[in-house]
Amino acid sequence: MWYRTLPFLSLQGAELPRTTASLDELRRRVDRMFDDMGWGDADANDRAMAQALEDTGKTLMLRADMPGVKERDVTLSLQRNVLSLTVRRGIERPEGFRAHRQERAEFERTWTMPLPARVDPDKVKATLTDGQLCVVMEKALEDQPRHVPVHVA
Repeated sequence: MWYRTLPFLSLQGAELPRTTASLDELRRRVDRMFDDMGWGDADANDRAMAQALEDTGKTLMLRADMPGVKERDVTLSLQRNVLSLTVRRGIERPEGFRAHRQERAEFERTWTMPLPARVDPDKVKATLTDGQLCVVMEKALEDQPRHVPVHVA
């Protein structure tokens, strides 16, 4: 059976890229339709950018997975104990080349999260290492836990 389909493919070889492009466009339209109805995978980027906010006592620590994101594509801002994180991911292609298949999408996403405690804006440190963002925010002195000694009377 393989030898019978081979001549067909060789005859239609010039039209295969156009047919593949048409099928990719149909898939994108169907995906968009399901996303608009709420049935699709619209929040796949949210799952790819999984986050955790931890309270370690003296600090708050935000960890976020950001595969394929570079340092220049991350913007952090802190205003009135609300942390805003904006992430952009683009697909870089060499000039003159085009993608034949692309499953990774370009996107821009902003998360805004109220923090559970006041933080000192001058003592916020952010690092992006191996696709993981780590933001360490030192709590304001009045929100840090204090040890209260108990005296026996």
